[in-house]
Amino acid sequence: MSRSRNLFLSLVVGCLVATSVVGQVTLSGNISDGSGGPLLSGVVYHATGDLTVPTGSTLTIQAGAIIKFTFDKQMTVNGQLVAQGTMAAPIVLTSIEDDTAGGDTNGNGPSVGVPDSWRSLRFNATATGTVSYLQLRFAGRLGLGGIGVNGSTVAFNDCTVSDCSAAGLTLNNTATASTFTSCQFTNNNRAVEGVRLENVPNFTSNTASGNTVNDCLSVSSGTIASGTTTITTSNMISNVILCPTNITVAAGSTLAIDQGCIIKMAFDRQVTVNGTLNCSGSSASPVIFTSLVDDAHGGDSNNDGTNTAPGPDSWRTIAFNNGSGPSQLAFTEIWYGGRLANAGFEVQDASVDMDHCAARFCNAAGLDLNNQTGTVTVTNCDFSDNDRAVVGVPLAALPGFVNNTASNNAAHDTIEISSASLSSGATAIAAVNMLSNVVICPSINVAAGATLSLGQGCILKMNFDRQVTVSGVLTCSGTPGAPVVFTSLEDDSAGGDTNHDGTATLPAPDHWRGVILQSGSASSTLVDTHVRYAGRLQLPSIRVADDVTLRSCTVLSCNSDGIQLTGSARPIIEDCLVDSCG
Repeated sequence: MSRSRNLFLSLVVGCLVATSVVGQVTLSGNISDGSGGPLLSGVVYHATGDLTVPTGSTLTIQAGAIIKFTFDKQMTVNGQLVAQGTMAAPIVLTSIEDDTAGGDTNGNGPSVGVPDSWRSLRFNATATGTVSYLQLRFAGRLGLGGIGVNGSTVAFNDCTVSDCSAAGLTLNNTATASTFTSCQFTNNNRAVEGVRLENVPNFTSNTASGNTVNDCLSVSSGTIASGTTTITTSNMISNVILCPTNITVAAGSTLAIDQGCIIKMAFDRQVTVNGTLNCSGSSASPVIFTSLVDDAHGGDSNNDGTNTAPGPDSWRTIAFNNGSGPSQLAFTEIWYGGRLANAGFEVQDASVDMDHCAARFCNAAGLDLNNQTGTVTVTNCDFSDNDRAVVGVPLAALPGFVNNTASNNAAHDTIEISSASLSSGATAIAAVNMLSNVVICPSINVAAGATLSLGQGCILKMNFDRQVTVSGVLTCSGTPGAPVVFTSLEDDSAGGDTNHDGTATLPAPDHWRGVILQSGSASSTLVDTHVRYAGRLQLPSIRVADDVTLRSCTVLSCNSDGIQLTGSARPIIEDCLVDSCG
């Protein structure tokens, strides 16, 4: 009889247990190994209050442990957290409403967690540890990231943060030694934010998808203050970094960006280089700086579909300030810059080597040297679809340009010379140094002791009322098929419609002054050189005051004398043609 009664009681208890909440251990307050911990594999824990791992203490969480948080609670780590799950037995931090982890813990029948249920797993500055195969769900309350890192030193590996109402991860703009490897951020409001640019290399092979605002890593501070920061595509998410802030490379520091990296700049932002910027793109995988709303590069990073589209004037520039460098840019592209009349690339008195770079759809020029010589080389670059191609180039810097191209710019597809006074040394310019064999020139002055050499096919289009004055040496080495040409900016017959106005303006005598070969220019030689549409102020197209050589030259459509000798000049003039002058 007693045995039957005991069996009956056991059955009753079993039924009661089957209809009650799943077994759980309640947690609240400070927790560490020896004081509520370690947290054991296969056990469900219910955090009814905030949890804190104190400074100097260690908490171990075993693989397969589950911690469920009551509404609006959080876990803060000031000490060491050792949470090492496995692929088969991850550690789960989730909402008390989430029945998919550990069952119906709160006994309210079937329920699923929702974003904004609890706050965050927060690591403060003193925190250390290792976190592997952690699954964190349904956090983000009060705008906190699912995981919040505040300067800690924690290694995160193979973690998943999902369904949070704020970011999956935030570094809160703090410098940190924490690392993040092979982690996933899915279905949150944002993927990863609050990351200082210097800490981007701490991220490796992470992914993001299904987040509302973006599936990228967002930088909160773009200052590289010291040392070298190297960024590769493996450090990014979807090969993209979002920059709501300016990027500044301080003097003495280096930012190195590897092939395939895409940096998307927010409205009105810019990159300022006082130190060194090295971008190592390739033909197949260039480094790209572009607008945040540019979906053609790196996809729809702001997740707004076609609601926004990029255009010129979206952000400012990459500016290389005085004394910066040496910087090297290979296969580096700027798209949709030019805000506040900045060129895509702004170069002051800096050391910059640009090879196979491009500026596209900028609101101002593609490149501006700001009338600074610096040490600048520009090779195999393209400047297209901007307002202008290249501006602000001193004539002495022109030999640093080789094999560049330009097309479809609004104002011109050439190089605009900003100053052309040569005071010493030799400057040799070939057609390959120009764009479309053309440069637009102000007045040119070759001082005594200086030499300007122009190769075959060079076309110099002079602005209104300008002149060429030579007290040193001018050597023009044209050929019958590729003469050196000095002409009006409006002359479309030489080098095409340089000012892009169609037939709205036509060249005419009196547009610019002429070439003045002064006393002291005796070593000057002009061969197969054309001078057109000069003669302003009744000046001759070519005035000769020394024993120069003019051979097979042509002077056309000038307002005054074609060639005028002054003083005791005894030049050599052979096979020259003067037509429609005077």
